[in-house]
Order: sequence, then structure tokens, then C-alpha cells
Amino acid sequence: LHAVLPSCNPEVQRAAAEVWVSVLRRLKTSAREKVVVLMANNLDGVETASAWMLVLTCKVGLPRSLPLMH
Repeated sequence: LHAVLPSCNPEVQRAAAEVWVSVLRRLKTSAREKVVVLMANNLDGVETASAWMLVLTCKVGLPRSLPLMH
């Protein structure tokens, strides 16, 4: 996904972000934290999708246990 997503248009990146938000919502807290940290450490080329993930995550109201990206 990380190899393909940068070459996709913004609409496709947003759609992928929507799927990832759905996945994040279903993960247990410890796994969710690991995934968010992994994503935050690998933003090169997927900035648009990452921004959508952050916006959509806040919009759907994930638990506040989600770590903030540094």
C-alpha cells in the first residue's frame, strides 16, 4: 500500500484513508497505538492519505487513547 499509494490521485488516497480509519476503529488499543506510530514514522509520499486519516479519525471520534503524532 505504501509503495502504490503515492502514485494514486488524491481521491484514491482519501478512499484508502477511509478504509484505514475503519481498520483503526476495530483494533485493540495497543495495536492501534502501534499502527498510528508506524504510520507517523513513514509519511513520505503518503502525506495526503495520512492527513485524511487524521481528519477522518477525529471526525468519527476514536478513543482519546490514540497517541498524538510527534
